[in-house]
Amino acid sequence: MSPIISELMKHKEALAAVFSVVGATLLYLIYQIYKARKYHLKELKALGLYQDEIREVMNEKTGLKERRISSKLKVYWKGNKLIFSKYNRAFGVKNFENLKQNLETLFGKKIELITHEKQWFSSQPKIILHTEAFPDKFLFSQIPELTVGQLFIGIDALMNFIVLEAIKYFENSLLVIGPKGSGKSVLINSIIRSFFQTLKRNNKLKDYQLIIADNKGTDFIEVVDEFGGSYYQPFNLDDLRELVKKLRQHKEEIETTLAFLKANRISPRHWDELRTEGTQFYVPPKLFLVLDEMKAYFGSGKQVPKLSKEPTDEEMARKEKYDLTQEFGHLVNFFAEQCRSTGLILICASQSPNKSDYDYPDFINFPILIASQTNAQQSIQLIGDTSLNDNTLTRGKFVIRDEVGVRRFLAPLSIKIKGDRDGVK
Repeated sequence: MSPIISELMKHKEALAAVFSVVGATLLYLIYQIYKARKYHLKELKALGLYQDEIREVMNEKTGLKERRISSKLKVYWKGNKLIFSKYNRAFGVKNFENLKQNLETLFGKKIELITHEKQWFSSQPKIILHTEAFPDKFLFSQIPELTVGQLFIGIDALMNFIVLEAIKYFENSLLVIGPKGSGKSVLINSIIRSFFQTLKRNNKLKDYQLIIADNKGTDFIEVVDEFGGSYYQPFNLDDLRELVKKLRQHKEEIETTLAFLKANRISPRHWDELRTEGTQFYVPPKLFLVLDEMKAYFGSGKQVPKLSKEPTDEEMARKEKYDLTQEFGHLVNFFAEQCRSTGLILICASQSPNKSDYDYPDFINFPILIASQTNAQQSIQLIGDTSLNDNTLTRGKFVIRDEVGVRRFLAPLSIKIKGDRDGVK
């Protein structure tokens, strides 16, 4: 054994201590580097989130007081929550809201909600950033038990169910916008199925009549068959005639009943309460009306067909189809504007987010909008911000804008549609 090694062996306890200190120091440095990268500390400091502490200390060499500044930030993950327990004291929830986009870019996660919470060891509250935490799968069988009149939409990123009150709060006019493959048809199918299953469970299936207008004629066959609904393809003149006739009749019935209620000073707000066995006057049945692929029949720019001096059957058919489509559009606008208190449920869906692409219906009549990914300009036009300009809005994920605000949600994706290989459209 060499003399150097022999000498070192005599001080092995001291060597062990040195190696322990060096090892611990290296581990600490590695952890600090890892933490700085994981929590993007350099970038957070640039955003002004660090808490600067200023202290006056005496310089022993010069005998003068000096000001030393130390910056501190305590941030950590807890599940899907990013928590700041120490940060710039001048900051509050509003400041974090203003930095939301920066923080989402840094951490690569969508921030759904920002809250604060008291800390027992500090006067400074914790700021909690609740990030998106959608489940990997959300099955139709996981939908909670509903009451009559509720529309189940989906589950939001904070794992809360989104349920609309179609009768109680008149949340019954929905506009659904999404490109092909976004999951739009499956979302509407789940809304229909859960609604009518609830009616069936409460022996009230006869209270609603399901009517579907869809040019494709394939997406809603199963629910129509299951719940005894009616299916129409508006491009077919015979179907369009029958559909408009049925909606025209329903409009006339509603207007007659509303006139009766007004004459007898009965509030139409209690329309649903009037629908009892003891009612002494006729109350029209309620409609669950779904219009899919609206642009195909309500698209803008359609010209009035011109007739020759001796019009052919084909010319007359085109003119009739045009007139019926115009009447169809006016009926839909009437239902959206006037029928909130009558229990009618109206769901209109299409692919294009551009309002100018449609002659009917008027988007302003739909207080509830559901949309999937689009560009920033169209997002601002639809919901007032750029929430829809987000590539994480993948198939089955949507944004809903209603009285609560703007929220992202995941729709049930386990419904199989005839002719659809993966069950999502």
